[in-house]
Amino acid sequence: MRGCLIVPIQIELYDEVLQQLQRDILNKVNDTGVKGVIIDVSVVEIIDSFIAQIFVDICRMTALIGAQTILIGIRPALAGALTDLGIGVRDIHTALTLDHAISQLEPVVSPATSVLNIPEEDMTHEDAEYWAEDAEDEADLYVDEGQ
Repeated sequence: MRGCLIVPIQIELYDEVLQQLQRDILNKVNDTGVKGVIIDVSVVEIIDSFIAQIFVDICRMTALIGAQTILIGIRPALAGALTDLGIGVRDIHTALTLDHAISQLEPVVSPATSVLNIPEEDMTHEDAEYWAEDAEDEADLYVDEGQ
């Protein structure tokens, strides 16, 4: 969806299921080249240290192969459990909702095309007008911010 792999967790998580989930996510990212992964944990009721560590590992592993992963749906009890378990979550990106996660990933999955990335011979008149307007808007922004 919109350049992201979305993984809703809707089953009870056992060790084997988690390890298979981890392999499936990594294979899908590798096979498709997707740059954003969203894992919805909103129905996860119980989390132990193994489950928490798998999610952390998935986030780190996907980053190593070029994708950013965001966990969504972390409820207060789940956040408390992660903290109580002492799992390092500095590498973990989170969002409240799917829309928030997609917004966070948008620059990663569909980065803005720079005029420098379009060969001059391939640039259309519409491209040139777009970039001229974009440059004017950006200049206005800097002026408005007093920069």
